[in-house]
Amino acid sequence: MVRTVPITVTCECGGSGPLAARSPAWRCPHCGTAYQTDSLDPSHVSHQLAIVKRMAWAGVIAVLAIVGALAFMAPAVLIATPALLAAYYYSILPWYRRRLRGIYAALPEWRLLPQ
Repeated sequence: MVRTVPITVTCECGGSGPLAARSPAWRCPHCGTAYQTDSLDPSHVSHQLAIVKRMAWAGVIAVLAIVGALAFMAPAVLIATPALLAAYYYSILPWYRRRLRGIYAALPEWRLLPQ
């Protein structure tokens, strides 16, 4: 099953609305202006959002692996788990957020012309 990225189209008058999947045109609900949407290619956006999901799951798996290894090797060391989570919060999370902002900034913004 292929999931599509939700795309919102905003008109020059300020009206906006969702674009139906594989719709060749979009009509503004406020002023009635029609926009040709054949040129939109959401596959690049889907690829970027897949990278974001992979990064998030990798962080979750890394934290769980470290805590699991600590619990297996020395259960008494589990007291250090809050310190590990704090280290994750202050060292890895800022890097992740910077990279995420870069990915979102690189997403395309299409300019559609009225028909």
